[in-house]
Amino acid sequence: MAIPDSSRNSVPGTNSHPPNKAASSKTSTGSSAYKGSVPQTSNKKLPPGKPISVTPSKLSINRDERYRVLASLLEYIPPDRGESFKYIVGMGIYHETGGADDGFSLFDKWCRRDPNFQGTEKLKAEWDSLADDQEIPITIVALCNIVSNDGFDVSAIIGSYEFESLTNKSEISGSVDSDDRLKETRIAIAFDGFSLKGSSHELIAQALATVFVLYGIAVLGQWTVIYARHNAGKTLIVIFLMIESIKAGRIIATDVYYFDLDDNHTGLTEKVVIAEQVGFHIICDGYCGFKVSQFLAHIEKLCSKNQAHGIIVVLDTLKKFVDLMSKRLQTRWGRVMRQFIAKGGSVIALAHVNKHPGDDGKPIYAGTTDIIDDADCAYVMDVINTDADDCTRTVEFDNKKRRGMVVERVAYSYSIADDLTYEELLASVHLVDQSQMGSVREAAETQSDTDMINFVMECIGEGIVMKMQLRDAVSTRSGASKRATIAVIDKYSGEDPDKHRWNFTVHEHGRKVYQVLEAATHGQQ
Repeated sequence: MAIPDSSRNSVPGTNSHPPNKAASSKTSTGSSAYKGSVPQTSNKKLPPGKPISVTPSKLSINRDERYRVLASLLEYIPPDRGESFKYIVGMGIYHETGGADDGFSLFDKWCRRDPNFQGTEKLKAEWDSLADDQEIPITIVALCNIVSNDGFDVSAIIGSYEFESLTNKSEISGSVDSDDRLKETRIAIAFDGFSLKGSSHELIAQALATVFVLYGIAVLGQWTVIYARHNAGKTLIVIFLMIESIKAGRIIATDVYYFDLDDNHTGLTEKVVIAEQVGFHIICDGYCGFKVSQFLAHIEKLCSKNQAHGIIVVLDTLKKFVDLMSKRLQTRWGRVMRQFIAKGGSVIALAHVNKHPGDDGKPIYAGTTDIIDDADCAYVMDVINTDADDCTRTVEFDNKKRRGMVVERVAYSYSIADDLTYEELLASVHLVDQSQMGSVREAAETQSDTDMINFVMECIGEGIVMKMQLRDAVSTRSGASKRATIAVIDKYSGEDPDKHRWNFTVHEHGRKVYQVLEAATHGQQ
């Protein structure tokens, strides 16, 4: 996490430089051909430091020193990670300062760094409400762990202070006499050793705020799966969104591991070049000793060593890692992935859809339901329109399962010109406003109906003008069902030449007789 501009040169209250060791390590020196390469300060980070003891504790220092320590820690904690994160930090400041005015001043100063800061008056009301939430306080230890998990050396920031354990339980949660009496009489059972009771401070400190890995689609600390047909552009858009998140400082490039197992040598090389420019990792089966068969073992090792926190893995494509038709293999695979997520990791998996769409014409995800059942979030990406004249393609992500504040649907457009490099393709990706999607869909439907429209106009020109006769003739020539043929005939019937291609008059016995609109005839010529 990049530290604030005001604190990049020195840490307030000390004479030292910011204690992020990566800042002084060797930085990448590759080409910067990719437009908008992320600054090096966002690329590098220390691995998570050894957590300070999470037992509720206090600093054995005077009030002025405590204030200085809090101020120094807050310089390394960004305030724009959401309301729940702000609550955690506010609780820590409130507890350590006893809710005093100087504590609120510290909290107010920290919150003002948030671009969405809503004013001191509202913040003061929130601060005062924290008095009711001090039964199980959040201490300075939680703040230290937040800073440590972001890759900074806490001891270099606050100095060497002793943390005293709070042995008086009433300081933590009030009277616990009833709990003590229970412990004296209760017989321990096997599940007691697995209980997370007493770990809330550690979990709070390690919790990931709502941060988008892929903006609007994939959240940090979740498992997201994206389905799409071959060559629809899912890899292009995922890499584009990932780079955008790195540039914006939402994620750190060196935490991202992109497993490219669905590429030829040229495609792999292009992506490695871009990865070197931006700072994330590319891993491929058979290179540098990696074997996809060992992937789960590597994930389990990360979890067992508590190294999963903050790590982002992108799997392209999922079928290279697990058999999507085997429920048995998917069960084990999903269990390991859930462990990885629980330890703070993030997974983005790309997968394919079935060859044949559903009854509604929309793509269906391939394989059994196990992957979607185990994942946190799932999208199916569909091609909405391909404009041959403009050489552009528009695709839309449609949500099928959601946890957290992800969008229901979102659309992107990109170039499909043949002579573009991969970097140029990335530069062509742009968000399509949902207000424009109606016209995009209409144009796509018209394009897909073109052959049927031509058959209808051809038949009318030959004198086949009665509706049922017209339906049968067009169905025979086009190979479409009679139901689909009637739908097209009705869809393009009317008097508006901008939308319609023919109209009809009603004759005796309610028979409809069709004629082509004059404007449509000119358009066909």
